[in-house]
Amino acid sequence: MSGDERKILDFLKLNPKLFHSLNEIRRHLNRQLSCEATEEGIWPSVKRLLNKDLIESDAMCHFRFKRDTELEPLKTQVFLSPRMQQILKKTNEVAETYDITPEEPDDNLTKPPPLN
Repeated sequence: MSGDERKILDFLKLNPKLFHSLNEIRRHLNRQLSCEATEEGIWPSVKRLLNKDLIESDAMCHFRFKRDTELEPLKTQVFLSPRMQQILKKTNEVAETYDITPEEPDDNLTKPPPLN
């Protein structure tokens, strides 16, 4: 990913729900870069981002960052101690063998004890 593509993505990530025109993206890049960016100069970068499915466009040719829910979820690894792994395995076995959540509330718990 080139530097322009990364800067365009960073700008679109600021407001992922809003669509931005090519002029807004160009103006933002002009503020960050020492040289002046033109629409023709940033169009290839935007086109590559569209082809990679990192951004999306609407019918008016405005662009926004594709939300994380629409992207493939990343698999994260969590490192656990051996003791924690044993505890989690035991809780999974308990959850599979017993129904922990009652289907109906217990009447004895909801009613107060009778007064004598």
